Amino acid sequence: MRKKVGICTLYDNENIGNRLQNYAVQFILEQMGCQTETLPIVRVYGKRAKLKQWLQHLCTSASKREQQKRKQKRKKAITAFTKEYIHLGQPVNKFDLPKDLKDRYDYFVTGSDQVWRNWSEKKEDLDFYMLRFCERSQRIALAPSFGKDEITTNRDLYVEGLKGFDHLSVREQSGQRLIEQLTGQQARVLLDPTMFVDVKQWCAIEKRPDWLPQSKYMVIYSLSEIDPSVQMYLKRFESEYMMIELKNPKIESWYNTRPDEFLYLIHHASLVVTDSFHACVFSILYHTDFIVYERQLKNSMFSRIETLMKTFGLTDRIFTNMDPNAWNHTDFTGVASVLEKEREKAKAFIERSLR
Repeated sequence: MRKKVGICTLYDNENIGNRLQNYAVQFILEQMGCQTETLPIVRVYGKRAKLKQWLQHLCTSASKREQQKRKQKRKKAITAFTKEYIHLGQPVNKFDLPKDLKDRYDYFVTGSDQVWRNWSEKKEDLDFYMLRFCERSQRIALAPSFGKDEITTNRDLYVEGLKGFDHLSVREQSGQRLIEQLTGQQARVLLDPTMFVDVKQWCAIEKRPDWLPQSKYMVIYSLSEIDPSVQMYLKRFESEYMMIELKNPKIESWYNTRPDEFLYLIHHASLVVTDSFHACVFSILYHTDFIVYERQLKNSMFSRIETLMKTFGLTDRIFTNMDPNAWNHTDFTGVASVLEKEREKAKAFIERSLR
């Protein structure tokens, strides 16, 4: 009988990288003979909470409401990808889980993505992604991320949760260090699951956007304000290349890009300029020239990108390390051998976890 696995990951249909890693976890588990379902996360609001939301909406400025409309359209586009490609189970509320949830599946996988960041800073949120609702033997941590380099709140909850895993892996070296500091345990560092999947499979689901012209283009995918130094650097290319800023809300067709369209755009770009982890991942898989820079935020989460660059010997693609004249000379010669080795390591981890 096929083993049934519940996938517990961030679920809001607002992040392209999250949807692609969800697809990757599903794909690799099903390739190994499992039946999978991702658990859609819902929040049930009471009457008071709904009233508060309605009053807040009334007080929102016209420009804010317009911004919210744009975000909803983008979310609708990403949700369409989820419905087409992700096998969904019954929706669950992290703060009120069904008592029989653990009986619906043989195993639960937490990850990938920043599931251990504890975005809400609430016990129920962290407990869910630590899989505290099911038996220890059912828990698998498949390359999750903390999304931060230190634990400043709920430290005891992290310790208790991490000690509940027999099969423990993380996505970056900083996460491995955190686990050792908190519990003394040794976790495996695995690639992000999007890299477990062969590039041929990604090519099979990519989709050319209807609005894309035949001209040469560069993709700018920035999840924060783009670094001013990078902006100055890009000016040299403006006359020769179309600059597609995927997070620019003023251009609806770009802003509403679906994950499968994102794959096509990365694959066929002359250059990808980004502060996004997954934009780097797919640039590496597709052998697309790319430049990565650190986010202009207090918590830039750059450690995971540094781990990725070091793993593939591509630290020269970090903007501050790069030769300005070598933007289209990314050396991908070592990528295939690293991928083969890392995929075997991930496969062995998953096989052990499913015994």
